[in-house]
This record gives sequence, C-alpha cells and structure tokens, in this order.
Amino acid sequence: TYLGFVEKIPYLKRLGVNCIELLPIFEFDETACPRRNPKTGEQLCNYWGYSTVAFCTPMQRFSTRERLGAAIVGFKTLVRELHRQGIEVILDVVFNHSAEGTWDESNWHSMAAVAKSQYYILCGGKHTNYTGCGNTMNANDPLCCEWMLECLRYWVEEMHVDGFRFDLASTLCRGGDGKIQQEPLLIRRMVSDPALARAKLIAEPWDCSWRDGYLVGKFPSCGPPRFAEWNGTFRDIVRRFIKGDRGMKGDFASRLSGSADIYQKSGRAPFHSINFITAHDGFTLRDLVTYDEKRNSCNGENSGDDHNNSWNCGVEGDTGDGGVRHLREKQMRNLLVALMLSVGTPMLVFGDEYGRSQQGCNNGWCQDSLSWFSWKACSGEENGLLRFTRRLIALRKRYGHLFCRESFMSQADVWWRTHWEDDYNYICYVIHDHQAKEGYAGLMVAFNAGPEVRGCSLPQDKPWYRLIDTNLSP
Repeated sequence: TYLGFVEKIPYLKRLGVNCIELLPIFEFDETACPRRNPKTGEQLCNYWGYSTVAFCTPMQRFSTRERLGAAIVGFKTLVRELHRQGIEVILDVVFNHSAEGTWDESNWHSMAAVAKSQYYILCGGKHTNYTGCGNTMNANDPLCCEWMLECLRYWVEEMHVDGFRFDLASTLCRGGDGKIQQEPLLIRRMVSDPALARAKLIAEPWDCSWRDGYLVGKFPSCGPPRFAEWNGTFRDIVRRFIKGDRGMKGDFASRLSGSADIYQKSGRAPFHSINFITAHDGFTLRDLVTYDEKRNSCNGENSGDDHNNSWNCGVEGDTGDGGVRHLREKQMRNLLVALMLSVGTPMLVFGDEYGRSQQGCNNGWCQDSLSWFSWKACSGEENGLLRFTRRLIALRKRYGHLFCRESFMSQADVWWRTHWEDDYNYICYVIHDHQAKEGYAGLMVAFNAGPEVRGCSLPQDKPWYRLIDTNLSP
C-alpha cells in the first residue's frame, strides 16, 4: 500500500537510494488474467499492472482505506514523505497500449467507442500490435496526444511526481501508419510543455518491432536532449563480459565510460544513459548467475526472453556445492561493481541488493508471491550482499563527481592499463580525481572475468588502498 511504503522509507535512505521508479500505479484490473498455474492450479493475476484502465487515477487497491479519494490522499502522502527524505518519484507510464479488449474481453472502459482511429493505430480497421499486448495507441494523433499530455500534467501538478519512465517508448514515436517518425508530435509537445519543464523523462527506447523500433541512442530529442534512455546495450555487454565471453573488453570499457559511442553524437550527456543489469522483466540478479534457461512454466505460457546472457556457474538451479555458491556470490558482486562504478545513472531493481530470486522465472508479470520482496531474506543478508551493496552505493556517492558526469571522459580523465589486442576479459584502468584537495588522487579499477591469473601493477610513488575485492566475502 502507499502508506505501507512510507514505513519502509528509512530502509531506502540507509541503502542510499535518492530516487524510486514505481511500476504502474495507474488504475488497472489485477484480475484480468485468465490463466492458472499449471502445477498448482492457482489463479494467476495481472501483478505488474501494465494494462491501464484509468490513466489519471491511482490504483485503488493500494490504498489502506475504502472511502472516496483515499487512494489519492495515500499516494500524495507517499510522495510528500519521500520528498521530505530527499527521494524523487518516477512513475512507469504505459501509453503504448491500453487494457481495452485484453484477452478478447468486453471491457467497461472504451476509448475505441469514442474515437477508435484517433486513439489507436489501425491497419485495415483492425488493431495493430507493436507492443506484444495489442491495442497500440496512436500517440501522435492530435486528439490522443493532447489526452496523454493532460494525464502527465495531472501527475506533475496535482500529484507532485518528479518524472516518468515510458514503457516501450518507441511506440510513442509511431505515426498513424505505424512508421517511426523523426519528429513525433507527442515528443515535440512533451519537451516544450511548460507544466513538464522540470519533469525527468526516461524512455525505454524500443518496442516489439525490432526491425525499426530499437532506438537506443536514437530516441528523438525534438530539441535539446531531455530524454534519458534505458541503455539496453549496457545491460547486454556487461552481462557478457562478466560471465566470461571473450573479446568483450572494448565494448565493456565503452559501457563503463558512459557509452559515448551511443550518446555523444546525439548531443546527450553521460547521465542520459540509464545503466542497469536487471529490470523488473527478465532474470533477477541472483537468477542471472543461477540459471542458463528460463523457468516460466508457472505462467502457463511460453513467455519471457530466451536470450538472457546468463551463466549458472556450473550447476543449473539451487545447489549445495560450496564452490558454486561462492562463485555465484562473487559474480553478483562483480555485476554490482560494474553497475555502480560506471559513468551514467545507475538503476537497481528492488531485491537485487540482497539477492532476491524468482526461481528462474524471467517474466513474473502474472506472479504474485513469487515477485514479493522478502524482508526476512533481506535481514539474512544484513552482513552479506546487502552490506556490500550499501557500501558500494556509498562509495559511488563519495566519488560522485567521477561517475555522475555532464561530459564524457577523455584521455585526461582515465589511464587505460589494458592490452586491447588480447581477447581475454581482463581490463584495468585508473580514473583521475581532478577535484582532489591535496596532491594526486584516483581510483584504479580492474576486472578479471576469467580463470587466468593476471597481474595488476600499481602506479609507483603513491600510496594505494584496497577498497573492493569481490573475491572476498563481505
């Protein structure tokens, strides 16, 4: 619930979080799922909420009271209390499709009955499917565009949120013919709207039409860059490097350095890259080092990505093998270090800080208890992965000027101590701290993503102190 979340704000503060991104909290019907778990017979639900039925209404079931307006009061209270603790609020917005007609049901909400061709992209009078869910919204029709802007203004002006993450945002760049536009009406109006001038805008820069819909580094700006992007390339490259795929060090170095090869040409800055290893969809951090293959039979469907760039460290699933378990713990620490010591804006999924598992399910959209945050399991990692993550975030904040940059790194900022011609995944570099108060200061970072022993000679005539060693238990 909204007020239940308020009780956990101290946990977020202690972890070091300064912004939260909520999965959809616009009103949705969690019962709109006809499937059952084939093993248990349990009725599944729409747990994530990516099927909005009312775009200017906070989810009623997240309120602790049933009286009229209680959800609005509860949500505004949550936002107020987060702001008091210096934590911003980003909402996940699903403008790419609506819940209308989901599962071929006749819904009580209907924009199609009002103006079907204005609200939806049609082909031969029928709905198109650029989203994997059908009912693709016609975001750049003037009527639909104005409606979307009114929704965003409401959440900024009335509910006081700080910004939005747009789900499958490439669909918002499609015209009525389904083609990607270079200057979409919705994006032009969004970035120039006075009410949204201070709102943070984040795109998931792809949709389900990979032929033309993958817009990482190419999402339209329509003026000075406003949109940050989920950097899917960062996710894929870091996963592959850490699990030991050879020949990845050049790409890995580019991702850690802010992905200038992706964002600099479009005028974006390093902070426009939302760096992440995992998201709500896909493997959790622990499952990423525990499973080679997804285990989604509990959904009663063959859903979820088959290409996860995961590695089970030698055994599929849970094991009592101490060596494998140690390796998995180390790999989780390696992935977290790559995330938190990269230039850009890091995003951490809830539960990864303690190693939450979904038992190999990489598409938990209809799973209730499987998706829960376990406070008991979290407490069990107080002196383990949770402590490591907390101190890693603190280290990043201490050297925030090195990683939260407005310009990309140059040769004056970093000293690469790496043999680029060697395809083995060992990389070493020194980031110079130009803001050191006295003398020289810098951070030397080295990753060895393989079984070979590699030396790492420290620059001479300077004292060096070990801050992180992922081979050691926290």
